[in-house]
Amino acid sequence: MNWKDIENLIKDQFDKLKCVYSRADKYEGQIAISSYKMDKKQYEKLSTLKDHSVGEKKFTFSELKGDALKEFWQKQGGHFQYCIQPKLRLAKKNTRKTE
Repeated sequence: MNWKDIENLIKDQFDKLKCVYSRADKYEGQIAISSYKMDKKQYEKLSTLKDHSVGEKKFTFSELKGDALKEFWQKQGGHFQYCIQPKLRLAKKNTRKTE
């Protein structure tokens, strides 16, 4: 499974959500959706999507909360920051250009 397919699903079916991070292993994965100008209705729909086919596999999405969210940050926080920093730098650079 190519996780770009998941990002493309979000881009195609949830056009007001921006996937800023995705990571997976053989059995599960995580995606991060930007909260900046997030459409709450689309987010609710994505976070409750069950058995949705992407390619030949079915996926169920849910929002991490509480201890599961803390565990995510403990395990993936460094990798998340590493992946997202170039995107943040580019966004800041583009903001400075438009000011």
